[in-house]
Order: sequence, then structure tokens, then C-alpha cells
Amino acid sequence: MLVRSAIKLGLTGATGAIAAIMLLLGGNLWSYSRLTHEADIGVISFVKHNDGFQVSLAIPEQGTQYFELKGDQWQLDTRIIKWKAWATLLGQDTLYQLDRVTGRYQDADMARRSMPTLIDLGSADMVDIWALARRFPDLFFMVDAQYGSSVFLPMEDRVSYRISMSNTGVLARRVEETVN
Repeated sequence: MLVRSAIKLGLTGATGAIAAIMLLLGGNLWSYSRLTHEADIGVISFVKHNDGFQVSLAIPEQGTQYFELKGDQWQLDTRIIKWKAWATLLGQDTLYQLDRVTGRYQDADMARRSMPTLIDLGSADMVDIWALARRFPDLFFMVDAQYGSSVFLPMEDRVSYRISMSNTGVLARRVEETVN
């Protein structure tokens, strides 16, 4: 009877240890997907027009905006709120707000001579969480960092880029299909 109890206790302990290891491994694997999570923001497309580019910025929740940019590159600026690691593991994704799109020139001399084209994408929120988190960091203890992130790439006729947000900033990847 004593041997049987010892075996039962040993099996229960082994089962518990295996379950704990599986839970830790599963949690670890889940954390990798959370920390490398990317969220699609939208698509920006360019069509050459006179001395600039006609641009469409399609954001699913906000619709499509049309504007013109001058230059040979485009730049998208965003405001970022990044959570501390433990909040990210609990499922909190990096927050972002699109700030502006600008036309820019790769050549610094050309950039000095030409006025940049700037399109303001910021919203007129009543409460600016990004600014509050920067001003009162003790109140926003779950926030790891508040910063800006930009991406810039060439503007080319009939080229589109898919824009996404990662845990560390904004990303853009060229879309193989061309704009009509």
C-alpha cells in the first residue's frame, strides 16, 4: 500500500511537472507571436503627375485620402505608445497615430532649395494620450516608451506600399501589384 501511494504520488508529481513545462513552453511560444505582431495600417499609392505625385492613402477604418506630394521620396510619421513587456505579453498591442506624410528629396541640396509638401494626418482629439503619457509618466506606468517613428521610401509612378505597425515602429513594404 505504501509503495502504491508512493508510485501514485510520483506519477501525480511527474504529470504536474510535465503540465508546468508545457504551460511554460506554450506561454513562451505565445509571447514570441505577441512580440513580433504586426498590424496592417493601410496602403499608400503613387501616380506621377506633372512635377509631383498624386497620392492615395487608403486606411480601412478611415477611408481613402487623396493629395499631391512633391519630391522623389515620401515619408510617413507616426506617434507610438509602446507597452512594457508584461503588458505586451498580456495582449496589449503597440498603439499608433498617423501624424503626417511629407514629400522629401534624397539629395540634400535639392531639399534645401525646395519647400517640402506636408499633409497633416493627425486628428483633433480632445485628449491627447501620447502627450499626456509624455508629460505624466508616473500615471502611465504600463507605458514603456512614447516616441515618433518614420519610414521613407522612393515615390515611383504606379507603385504602392503596404504600411504596417510592429512593436517597434512603422514599416512599409512594396506591393508587387501596380496602381491602375
